[in-house]
Order: sequence, then structure tokens, then C-alpha cells
Amino acid sequence: MNAIPRTHIHCVVGEPEGLARRPVPAIQPNGTPAQVWELATGHDCMITMPVELAELLLKLG
Repeated sequence: MNAIPRTHIHCVVGEPEGLARRPVPAIQPNGTPAQVWELATGHDCMITMPVELAELLLKLG
């Protein structure tokens, strides 16, 4: 499992007060730098930003 590359997509609008997101390690378990992308939307990005999410997933895939 550690050899599988990982990408993190953070939805950064409307984060609940008092909750902190777990930090993404700078180096992933496979030894590569972390990839973190942000979308300016809430948790349901597939509903609120479907085009932007699809474009990002196609770019990353």
C-alpha cells in the first residue's frame, strides 16, 4: 500500500469551527512529495463544483 501514490483534495469553504484538518505529511509513504490540491467549496464538491472536480481528477489521472 505504501507504494501507491496519493493525492489530497481539500475542500476549503465552510470548515466547521473548532475542527482541524489532519496535516498531510510533506513526504508520502512512497517517498514522493505530497500532492495537495484545494477546491473553493464545501464537503460536497461533486455537487457544488462538479466541472472543476472532474477537470482536476482528469488532470491528475
